[in-house]
Amino acid sequence: LAAVLPTWGPHHRILNNYIYGCRPTRVDNYPISVYDPVSRGYGISVRGGDDILILNNTIVDCWGGIGIGYLERNDVKTVKIHNNLIVNPKESFGISWVNNEETARRGSIRNNAVYAPGREDALFRFFDYNTSKTLNQVEGEFPEIWASNRFGVDPMLKRNGKGPRTHKTSPARDAGDPELVVSVIAEYEQLYGVSLNVDYVLNPRVRGANMDIGAFEGRLRA
Repeated sequence: LAAVLPTWGPHHRILNNYIYGCRPTRVDNYPISVYDPVSRGYGISVRGGDDILILNNTIVDCWGGIGIGYLERNDVKTVKIHNNLIVNPKESFGISWVNNEETARRGSIRNNAVYAPGREDALFRFFDYNTSKTLNQVEGEFPEIWASNRFGVDPMLKRNGKGPRTHKTSPARDAGDPELVVSVIAEYEQLYGVSLNVDYVLNPRVRGANMDIGAFEGRLRA
């Protein structure tokens, strides 16, 4: 499961995790309700909270990528999903957002790369209690929460013992949005005296023109 930073107040930040191979908790009864992403084997699952930021995680070969469980209208202020790299969700969705439309419009889904070879219909799905909307429908109806996502584009992962890295020509290189990450790093260092300005294996967070999508920063291009 994802490592979650210590929280302050009701705020939640999930940052710089490499998550691999999560499976449903009840395989014998699969599939389970879409309203319960925790039991559906998502790499990161969230249900409730006041202010949720999910930033720069790499999720590979899980049943699903990021699952946002149903959030009541007054239960959450924002959900922001930025700079995450999700590859090969095996049975469920790359990003699954179960919500009502009013709350969804407070959030943002930006600069994520989601790749599901052979399962293009599994890249993203929005659910509320009355509807299920595909990626194309949500992009058209919620343009204010979308920016620079790379759905269905091969991120060109190279897998080795230190985790999946992106090839030097990967579209995930230098493609992240630093705004939220920089603010979380500064806030955490002010509160706890610890710098998070590194990737999953403690490389400097920016090693090129901009930060990469995902938990790993690539080497500088020659």
